[in-house]
Amino acid sequence: MKITLLSTSDQSGGAAIACMRLADALHDFGHEVRLLVMEKRGNHPRVIEVAPHRRKIDGLLKDIQYAWNKRFLIKPGFGFSANPWWDHALHTHPTIQDADVLNLHWINHGFIGLDALRKLFALQKPMIWHMHDYWAFTGGCHYPGSCTHFETGCGHCLALRKQGAQDLSRQQWLQKQALFQLNPPVLVGASAWLTQEAAKSALVQSTAAQAQHICNPIDLTYYTAADKAAVRTAMGLSPHKKYVLFAAMNTADPRKGFNQLISALKTLEGELAQTTELLVAGKTNLKLIADTSFKVHFLGALNQDGMRNAYRAATAFVIPSLEENLPNTILESLACGTPVAGFEVGGIPEMVQHGRNGFLAPVGDAAALGNAIRSTLLLSESSLNTASSILAFESSVIAEKYTVLANGLLKM
Repeated sequence: MKITLLSTSDQSGGAAIACMRLADALHDFGHEVRLLVMEKRGNHPRVIEVAPHRRKIDGLLKDIQYAWNKRFLIKPGFGFSANPWWDHALHTHPTIQDADVLNLHWINHGFIGLDALRKLFALQKPMIWHMHDYWAFTGGCHYPGSCTHFETGCGHCLALRKQGAQDLSRQQWLQKQALFQLNPPVLVGASAWLTQEAAKSALVQSTAAQAQHICNPIDLTYYTAADKAAVRTAMGLSPHKKYVLFAAMNTADPRKGFNQLISALKTLEGELAQTTELLVAGKTNLKLIADTSFKVHFLGALNQDGMRNAYRAATAFVIPSLEENLPNTILESLACGTPVAGFEVGGIPEMVQHGRNGFLAPVGDAAALGNAIRSTLLLSESSLNTASSILAFESSVIAEKYTVLANGLLKM
C-alpha cells in the first residue's frame, strides 16, 4: 500500500516526532511510505520537503503572520490557527497523486490551509487525520479549555479578539464541515480521551466522518532501560543522588505547567532538597527556575540520544502539563525504565497507571503533584518493569492497526 503522510515538520515538536515514528512503523510493516513536510530538519530519505526553494519566504511569512495574529487576531494565552496567508497546494504533487491513502498529521503554522485541504479532499482518496490536538474538529483552536463550542459548530470563540456568531471560528468550522461532507475522513485520536472529544464534536455529528482510537507508536528496541549509575556518571551527575526530570520544548509555555512543578517542589524542599536534584531539558526560562532550592541541571535542547540518556539517568519523570493529548515523553520515559508523575489530564491516565508505573494528581493541584513526585521517587526504588505497561504502544502493533483501518477504507 502507498501511504503519504503530511506534517508541518519531520522533527520539530511532539506531533512531528510521533508522525515520523508512524512513518517508520508503517514502512517496517511493508508499506511504501512518504512523508511530505514544509520544514525538513533531518536527512531521512522518505521525507520530502515540498518547496525547498520557498523555505526562506515560508519562514518569513509564518513569523510575520504569527506576530500579526498575536497582536490583532488572538487573545493572549490561546492557541488558534487561522488559514495561512500563503499555503501549499499539494493536490498535484506526485507523491499525493500516487498515494492510495493520505494521512494528515499536524499541518499548521503555514503549511496547509483549508483551501488547500479542499483540493486534497476532492481527490476522493481515503483520508485519515491523525489528531495531535483539537484543531481537526474545531473552528481553529488547538485546546479549547473549558469551551464546548466545538460541540455546536463554534462561533463566539473565546480565543478571538473579535467574537460573534459568524466570527472566524464559525467560518473555518463551516469550511471544515464542507470538507467532511465532500470526503468524510477518519479522525484518529492518539488517546481515547481525544477520540471521545472528536466523537461528540458537531463536525463528526453532522457528517459521515468517524472518530477512531489508535495510539502513537514507540520503538521499544531503541528506548530501553540501562544502568542508572553508569549513565549518570557519563553525564557528569552523581550516581548517588535522585533526579527528577522535566522536559518541554519551551518551559515558558503555560500549558506545560512549569509553574505548577516549581510549586510542587516547594512542598518537598525540607525533606528532599538535599538528596534530590532537578534535570530540565528544553528551552528554559531562567526566571521560572529561580524560585526553588533544588539544585537544577540545565540540559538544553537534546537530540533523541540525549533524551534517552536523560530518561535513563532520572529517578522519576514529571509532566505537570495542564492540557495534553498523548505525550511521547511519557512513553519514552517508561520504556527507559523511569516511572512518571503528572496530572490526571487528557490521555496521560491511559499511560500512567497510578501506583504501578507512576502516580497522578488532580489537574492543577500543586500540593498533590508534590505527593505524586514523592511517591514516584519511592516507587522507582522497587523492582519495576515499566516498559511492560506500554506494550500496546509498540510500533508493529500500531502499524497493524493502521493497516487494518486503511485496508477497510480502500474496500469501501
